[in-house]
Amino acid sequence: MRIFLLTLSLLFIASCSSDDPSDPRVRPMVSTKGVSLSPRSFSSGDFVQFFELAETAGRFITWTGNWTDFANPQSAAEVVASLSGTYDYEPVIVTSWFSTETGAPLQEMNDSTKQRFLEYTTDFVRRHRPPYLVVGVELNTAYDFSAANFQDFASYFPQIVDCVHTTSPTTKVAPDFLWEKTLGYHGGLFGGTNDTTNTQFELIAAFPDADFIGFNSYPSLIFAHPDSIPTNYYSRISSITNKPVAFFETGWHTANDIPGWESSEAEQVRFVERYLEMTSALDPLVLIWPFLFDPQTSAPFNSMGLWDRTSGNEKPAWSLWRDAEI
Repeated sequence: MRIFLLTLSLLFIASCSSDDPSDPRVRPMVSTKGVSLSPRSFSSGDFVQFFELAETAGRFITWTGNWTDFANPQSAAEVVASLSGTYDYEPVIVTSWFSTETGAPLQEMNDSTKQRFLEYTTDFVRRHRPPYLVVGVELNTAYDFSAANFQDFASYFPQIVDCVHTTSPTTKVAPDFLWEKTLGYHGGLFGGTNDTTNTQFELIAAFPDADFIGFNSYPSLIFAHPDSIPTNYYSRISSITNKPVAFFETGWHTANDIPGWESSEAEQVRFVERYLEMTSALDPLVLIWPFLFDPQTSAPFNSMGLWDRTSGNEKPAWSLWRDAEI
């Protein structure tokens, strides 16, 4: 839901370990889980802590941002990809041509820009060989802004896949969609009106060359309580596509500062329980909780972390996510 464009200075980070038996870091099994780059702060100590905790949160760490960062050796994309050799994780790279807020193109969509994208992307993939590359985040918003832009991108997508596969045959490439809008949910905290008869399933079908289909999903923007989410909320995906799927963003807030949408740490726990249960039948390639620590952004996202940014303490949902054997 949020693309964080983070540019970092070169960081010299020492690997740390702990013998404290109460240390919340517990080594996980190989899994499909992970988190996005989301430290408490970008101080050296907090940055190290993030990577140590992320090791126990699952197998993956995602970076999300503008593809022009691929050419910046000091970018967060470079940091996440490079440090996978220091810490025990696999980097997942998520980038887009469009703003997830407005759907407008981030760069002019012409042949020159498309060629530059291929050059930047193939060079980055050649150096780091990420297992998964998402190109196009929450493309529903791009479609709503301009159906012509969306179709232009969909027509260009097979060329991206071919170039990436030629450069790194093991890298899988996908578009990404916001599941709520795909289902026709525009009400709640989205501010519109729900119309589940007006779905956007056809947008997924526009990418037959994709290796898999990615989704972001924030049910808390539509439903006031985790138990209000329909049981078949995610299983419906299997009737829309026969491709493998992955979930790159989800979350449930813990604050009670939005009237009518008050929440709690107990509700976040319940959502994690239901989310893992409801997505399990899809056998997703990747499940990402994007906020390890509460992010510095607007409500309700600012309390979706598994760790409290202010106190520095873990929330109850952290151990549930960490210990889930998926």
